[in-house]
Amino acid sequence: MENLWDGVKGIVRKNDHILVLVKPNGTLDLPGGRVENGETIKSALRREINEETGLKVEIHDPVEEWSFYKTPNHLIKGITLSMITFVSSPDRFSVSFCSSPIQ
Repeated sequence: MENLWDGVKGIVRKNDHILVLVKPNGTLDLPGGRVENGETIKSALRREINEETGLKVEIHDPVEEWSFYKTPNHLIKGITLSMITFVSSPDRFSVSFCSSPIQ
C-alpha cells in the first residue's frame, strides 16, 4: 500500500510541558519532517525527532491530519503536502523542558 503522508509532526509531551523548536528565523515549530520511501509514519517521526533533538520517543495516537500548499515563490507552481501529527513522549524521563514561556 502506498504511503499517503508526505510528512509528520510530533507533540512531544512530558507532564504538562510540550517541546517547541525555535527555527533560526525565530518562528516556532514542532519536531518532524518528511516521510522517506519505505518508512512508516511512526518510524519517520521517531527518526525526525531524534535527528532534531537527540531524543528517543514513544509514539502515541495521531491527533490531527492536515495539509498545506507549499510554493518556493510565486513564480513556481507549488505542491500540496499531506501531514499527520502524533502525540509522543520521551523514553527517558531525564529530559528537562524549559518552564518559562517563549516571548
